[in-house]
Amino acid sequence: MSIRKPKIRKYYRKTLHILGFFFIVVLKPSLFLVAGYKISMNMNPLVM
Repeated sequence: MSIRKPKIRKYYRKTLHILGFFFIVVLKPSLFLVAGYKISMNMNPLVM
């Protein structure tokens, strides 16, 4: 157990960094798309 724990922590940190990078890369454009979609919906009430 004492040998495996540091390895698990290293992998956990790596996965956290990858997830953070993934969220920054994926969520920011998706947030911009959602904001643009909401603005377009507000501009065109006929679309709703």
